[in-house]
Amino acid sequence: MGINISSYTSAAAQLADASDKLEISWARTQDDWNDGNSRNFEENHLKPVLQEIKIALQAIQNFSNVLIQAKRNCSPERETERY
Repeated sequence: MGINISSYTSAAAQLADASDKLEISWARTQDDWNDGNSRNFEENHLKPVLQEIKIALQAIQNFSNVLIQAKRNCSPERETERY
């Protein structure tokens, strides 16, 4: 059983899409809710979550790159190239 790299990239794409939708929804919400409470919510909850999502997406990309390289290095074709 091998690791399915596409499942990681698919999950990352879904997470990025959800993050984009969250930012768009928040921008729309601010049209009607723009006071101290909304700014507090944005600073203390929304911005940290969006930052963590960006970090997670970069980590997933880095991990996917490592998996791709490992798969190349361990492929049967690579073994025959060594000899």
